[in-house]
Amino acid sequence: MTDSTSDDNMFSIEKFESMLKTNEVYFFDSEEFVDIIHHYFDIGKDNLANQAIKLGLTQHPSSFELKLLKAEQLINEDKTEEANLLLNELYHIEPTHEQLFLLKATMFSKNLQFKKAIQMLRKALKYTDDEAEVLFLIGMEFMYQEEYDEAEKYFRAVLAIDSDDDQVLNNLIFCYEIQERYAVAEDFLLEYIEQSPYSEVAWFQLGKQYYAQKKYHDAIKAYEYALVIEDRFVGAYIEKGKTFEKLKKYEDAIYNYTITLKLEDPSAYIYFKIGKCYEGLNSFEKAVIFHRKAVHEDPQFEKSWLALIKLFIKKNQFQNALFVVENAIEIDEYNSQFLKNKEKILQQLNRNIPL
Repeated sequence: MTDSTSDDNMFSIEKFESMLKTNEVYFFDSEEFVDIIHHYFDIGKDNLANQAIKLGLTQHPSSFELKLLKAEQLINEDKTEEANLLLNELYHIEPTHEQLFLLKATMFSKNLQFKKAIQMLRKALKYTDDEAEVLFLIGMEFMYQEEYDEAEKYFRAVLAIDSDDDQVLNNLIFCYEIQERYAVAEDFLLEYIEQSPYSEVAWFQLGKQYYAQKKYHDAIKAYEYALVIEDRFVGAYIEKGKTFEKLKKYEDAIYNYTITLKLEDPSAYIYFKIGKCYEGLNSFEKAVIFHRKAVHEDPQFEKSWLALIKLFIKKNQFQNALFVVENAIEIDEYNSQFLKNKEKILQQLNRNIPL
């Protein structure tokens, strides 16, 4: 889209919003309405999109494209019977329009009728100008059915057309991982990297396959390649940290986890991982600090509550352990692990009370 087209779209959108504010009625041609509606759908303002559809069909009641968007609105609102009637009507007008089949596929998929959705998508393949997109959608429908071998075929077909699609690559590797076919995924990724050596996603995924096969040193190298390509790749730092943990190289793990705190907002998970590393280093005080940070960041983060309780019990600091477990129970009063730990702590405290 050229800049002038973009400017035209913005002018139409501003004109439409001005009309809504003043309650005046302006005329738009049908293509303007289509652009306005797509804009609102794209930014998630469905209410404004629906208003534009209603006004558009008032001004252009025979517009095929606006009726398609009306069908999309009905599907979004789960009014599938109305949508189906409208799509059938449009099919008699233009039976080779790709969008008819894509919308029917969406409708069937929402109703968990995945096989019918795939039938519609295969019909769409005959008329589409974007084969890769339709193949991807078919792959997704097979994923929803947990037919991962079939999904794999379609995702590989998409990558044969567009090798740079990271979402498709991730989905394909997911199909291998969920079947624990890590070696197959590794082989595929090595071939992929030969063609696309600067894909940080491929190197990252290769590291995960090495990790799953306990090839920890190879995993670290793969993550390092990913980080050479993209030095702000938070996921690669996290996975690299997890791998160093497996090797009991806790200081290296802490270093990688700490980098992520500079690249994005702190998370309870990262504080927890750093706390566990300090446990590995037998640094009680620092472990407590980071587990406390975790529960401060997310009071619902059970793992760090339990880690704090166990640390204080290990140090025979039962009063501190009781204080922590009571705070945890205030957050989650039905948590069985918290309740069991409180019982154990109280037993220890009662034993230590002098007669």
